[in-house]
Amino acid sequence: MNSAEGELRDLLAHAGGRWKAAAYQREFKAAVARAELSDIMLHELRHSYASTMMRAGAPLTVVAQALGHSGTRMAEMHYAHLAPSYVADTIRRTALALALALAEA
Repeated sequence: MNSAEGELRDLLAHAGGRWKAAAYQREFKAAVARAELSDIMLHELRHSYASTMMRAGAPLTVVAQALGHSGTRMAEMHYAHLAPSYVADTIRRTALALALALAEA
């Protein structure tokens, strides 16, 4: 890893509250240029990060929390289809809920 990649990694590893554009924009663009990457935006990296987490099997709650969401709704809308077992898990969960509801009726 070269120093520009290290700087970019350090920038993206920022821990704390919500980022404002003024807090990262200049440094981010400079790090991207030094790393000789094409013109990318931080939001694109965020989306790639979440997509990769889902493809690797991370639970929706973990992805949502990593993105700073208060619930899983947004992560489910945008990333759930990327989970390898999403369709099968949804069918199993729905079938179980339906069976329980029918048993109680």
